[in-house]
Amino acid sequence: MQDTYSWLRELADSWVLIALFVFYVGAIFWAFRPGSRRTHDEIAQIPLRNDTLSEREAK
Repeated sequence: MQDTYSWLRELADSWVLIALFVFYVGAIFWAFRPGSRRTHDEIAQIPLRNDTLSEREAK
């Protein structure tokens, strides 16, 4: 019978690595999906929403 460390090491080297890779690729595809541009543009404007022209000129 294998000890716990060896079993977990084999699991991490194979299935967990594959699962994390699939998760990473899925997150990248989700972030760059065609319909997300408007959402990203809106989120990018959050820090600037309360700025007025005079506040921007003062900087």
